[in-house]
Amino acid sequence: MIARTALAATALTTGVLTAGPLVPAVAAPPPATPTQSVLQPAAEPAARPELQPAAEPAEPAAAPAPGTVRFGSDGPAVTRLQQRLKALHYWPGDVNGQFRETTRAAVWAFQHVNGLKATGVVDARGWRALARPRKPRRLVRHPKATRVEIDLKRRVLVVYKRKRIALISHISSGSGRRFCKAGRCGVAHTPTGNFRVVRRLNGWHKSYLGWMYRPLYFHGGYAMHGSLSVPNKNVSHGCVRMPMDVGDRLYALVKNGTAVYVRR
Repeated sequence: MIARTALAATALTTGVLTAGPLVPAVAAPPPATPTQSVLQPAAEPAARPELQPAAEPAEPAAAPAPGTVRFGSDGPAVTRLQQRLKALHYWPGDVNGQFRETTRAAVWAFQHVNGLKATGVVDARGWRALARPRKPRRLVRHPKATRVEIDLKRRVLVVYKRKRIALISHISSGSGRRFCKAGRCGVAHTPTGNFRVVRRLNGWHKSYLGWMYRPLYFHGGYAMHGSLSVPNKNVSHGCVRMPMDVGDRLYALVKNGTAVYVRR
């Protein structure tokens, strides 16, 4: 009896019973800490509030189109019009905010090129066309790189320098009417075909049919020249008229020998 009591005491202290199967000792649970209970899992940290992405800055509103401008208008809208026309190679005269004859002629040319009614008035539709302009229609399939193209139907003259547009102008050409002047009679028509600038005169020149400013002759007595009267219709005896300011530009851009293509 005493021996069995001693054996039991030994088993309790060693965790092994020599007379039976081996039983592994059970490890005691770790002591609880002040922040963690043995029975409860550690609490997850409080979720941080979602970070809201910074609001993207609003796109700036498109600048409103200027109001309608026409002959006689003045102000910033006209200045903007003149700047845009110059950027597109039309010639409205000085950028001075004054809508006068030369600016109106440039607007006529732009309207003819872009398929708009040539009113000389720039309204909302005109401003939209200025933002997305068309190029002038080419008249010749295989032209010279430097040339003048004259579209009698649309009343537009285009100067190309090395294949690039250098100038677009409104023109007035032959009226198609019969005339008699200084004892000579004929029909006021502008010849069509392929020509070249054959000679030039600086300043004013008076022919039997009237005055011409800086004429560039391309076929006999027919010339491209500046004029004080270039309405939105064909009124000349056959020459190709353009505004005075454009006459200066043309004289400087176009040299003798330059190809001139005239189409109806």
